[in-house]
Amino acid sequence: MVCTRRIFGVAVALVGSMALIGVALAAHEHHAAHQLLGSKINTNGKHEIHKRGDHTIHAHVVNKKISHVSVTHRTKGDVAVKKFKTSKKHFTAEVETLIQPASYQVAQAPIVYVGYAYTDDTGAQYIYWFPAEMIVDPFTGAVDYVPVA
Repeated sequence: MVCTRRIFGVAVALVGSMALIGVALAAHEHHAAHQLLGSKINTNGKHEIHKRGDHTIHAHVVNKKISHVSVTHRTKGDVAVKKFKTSKKHFTAEVETLIQPASYQVAQAPIVYVGYAYTDDTGAQYIYWFPAEMIVDPFTGAVDYVPVA
């Protein structure tokens, strides 16, 4: 009887540990938010850029720049959003709209991206990346992004 209780206790602990490890190792999903926003950047206000399940992601535009991004859950309300910064491109752009001469690209400083992230109920993290020049205040409140290994 005591041995059965111990085995059951160990099994419950292992299942619980595996569930936590799965949440901790959940992958990040990256989006090119400037492409999702498109021409709405020219209009001040709150613009829906994406919808994922019960979550709706909005970009807030002021004078053709992003002031912040907010996420709302259909039943739970506002969701916490974390601001990241990086010099690496973590998303794939479907269409590049700006072509620059090679000499200009070499002389240019590294492009910095600012991402706004939220975590859903399953532990998956979704990050919406904008070029830093599209953000009103790109560095205040932003922490360095460290990719999941």
